[in-house]
Amino acid sequence: MYIGETEDIYKRLLQHKHKNKYEFWTDTYFISTKKNILHRGNIQYLEYKFIELAKKSNNIDVFNKKGYCKIPNLIPSDQQFTEYFFNYCKDLLAKLGLEFE
Repeated sequence: MYIGETEDIYKRLLQHKHKNKYEFWTDTYFISTKKNILHRGNIQYLEYKFIELAKKSNNIDVFNKKGYCKIPNLIPSDQQFTEYFFNYCKDLLAKLGLEFE
């Protein structure tokens, strides 16, 4: 599994496709918001949480070379919102067939 962030999903997918560096790639899931409710810190927090979750999984190989070594520092209200959003996304991804646990 590769977990990453981008501002342009189409452009990023094309970059990965042309590099041919992810031959294992069979599925794509992405998280987006309707009104850009996430700022850079929220996104980095989510990326960190999903990478850590995937690393702890017994059935997922993580191919990220980069990532955040420690959880990004958010103010408490942002952290609470981002944790809620993370759990919502994790549940939604599970319903789509992506199980982390």
